[in-house]
Amino acid sequence: MLKYTKKMFADNFIKETDIKIVNTKSRPNGRKIRQVVLQCKNCNKHFIVDASNAIRTQQQCCSITCYRRLIEDFVGGNEAHPLYSRWLSRTQRCTNINNSNYKNYGARGISIHKDIASFKDFVKYVTQLPNYDESKLKFLSLDRSDNNGDYKKGNLRWTNRSTQTANQRPNSRGFNKYTGIGWSKSHKRWIARVHFKGKTYCSSVHLTEEAALDARNKTIIDNKLPHPIQMYYA
Repeated sequence: MLKYTKKMFADNFIKETDIKIVNTKSRPNGRKIRQVVLQCKNCNKHFIVDASNAIRTQQQCCSITCYRRLIEDFVGGNEAHPLYSRWLSRTQRCTNINNSNYKNYGARGISIHKDIASFKDFVKYVTQLPNYDESKLKFLSLDRSDNNGDYKKGNLRWTNRSTQTANQRPNSRGFNKYTGIGWSKSHKRWIARVHFKGKTYCSSVHLTEEAALDARNKTIIDNKLPHPIQMYYA
C-alpha cells in the first residue's frame, strides 16, 4: 500500500486515518477511499479529507474562508483581515516618527525584519505560532519574548494580556528605577510588588531598594512567572 509523505501534499500532512466506505448505485457494496489528516495553513486546525483529491489539488486549507485569508483575497482588501490592525500598529510604531508610540519602539532601535515585514508574510508567520486562535483574538496579544528585541521570527508569541503586561520593559512608565519597586512615604521603606492575573504574589517591605529588587526577582523565579528578571544598575 502506498505510504504517504509530506512531500506528496502541501507540506501539511499529519497522518493517514480510517478508510471511508462510499456506497453508490454503480457500486452498492461501496468503494474504499483513503483519507488523511492535514493541518490548515491558515488556522492551524487539523481536518480530514480524501487523500487523492488533496494530493491532486495540493490542498492547503480546511475551508474557502481560510484559503482566501491565506492568499489575501479578502472582500474589502487587507483591511478586512482580523490581523490587519495588529500589522498596521506594529509597522507604524516602528517606522513612523509621528506615531505616538514611536519613542518606545522605532526610537529605541526596535525594527521589523524583512521576512515578516509585508502583511502577507506577517499573517503567514503569526498564524502558525502556538496559541493562535482567530475566535479568541480579542483576548490575545502578539508579544515579543525579548522586550528589547526586534519583531522577528523566534521573538514573537501569542499571549494573554496579563503575560504581556508582566513582560513590559523595566521603567517603561517612568515612575521608578525598577518595575514593581516603589518608595512608601508612610512606611519610609521600599515596597516590592508582583501581580499576575489578578493575584498578588509579593507585597513586602524592605530597607533598601536593592533588597526589594532581590525579593521581587526571587518571587518571580520561585513561582515561574513571565515577568523579566531585573539587574542592578546605577
